[in-house]
Amino acid sequence: MHTYNIIMNDKKTRASNKNALKNNNTSERIKEIINKNSKVLLVALLAMLLIIVLVYFLINTQSSKLSMKPEKSPSINVPTPVSTSTSALAPTAKPTPTPTAKPTPTPSPSPTPVPLVQGPQTYGISSKGIPQMYDVSFNTIDPKQTTQTVKLKVKDQSGNVNSVSATVKTDNLSKNYNLSLSAGTASDGEWTGSWTLSDTYNKNFTITFSATDDKGNKSSVDLTIR
Repeated sequence: MHTYNIIMNDKKTRASNKNALKNNNTSERIKEIINKNSKVLLVALLAMLLIIVLVYFLINTQSSKLSMKPEKSPSINVPTPVSTSTSALAPTAKPTPTPTAKPTPTPSPSPTPVPLVQGPQTYGISSKGIPQMYDVSFNTIDPKQTTQTVKLKVKDQSGNVNSVSATVKTDNLSKNYNLSLSAGTASDGEWTGSWTLSDTYNKNFTITFSATDDKGNKSSVDLTIR
């Protein structure tokens, strides 16, 4: 039993030694091959790396180009409007404007005339030239459709007064009245006249006195009451 085991162990030992030698020889050969072809392998490795880099770059470039392309927007077909002739359309009736009533203008109120003095009044006047009128008296300035009496004093140094008159101008009328000598003389006397006004005198009331003498002289004076 022991002898068989020793023989078997020797065989196994020899076989393992042979295998070890074979392995050592193979590794040595591989090392020699690598040492001899190291430069070639290095160049091949660099070439493979370069190819990988180029392929990666091409793939990225192509994907970026694809992403930059704009998406096509869906097309919408807009229907072409059908033109209609204006002559074929029925005319539109224009609305009739409603007449607006014009407001009645409010009449402007008439100005209230300045009230005149009531009762007897005497005024000093002075006419230029000959005869000379120097004083006039009224029984009332505001006759109010009653008789108005005037007394005018006239004197003349070169002759005798032979005519004295009064022209009364109201709103719409102008009337002449003759005065007569009522006191004194023709060279220095008082001439009197009376009249009733038949017109309004709210805006205009003027009396013009005139006198002439026997020498042909004539003078006048205006008395504005309103």
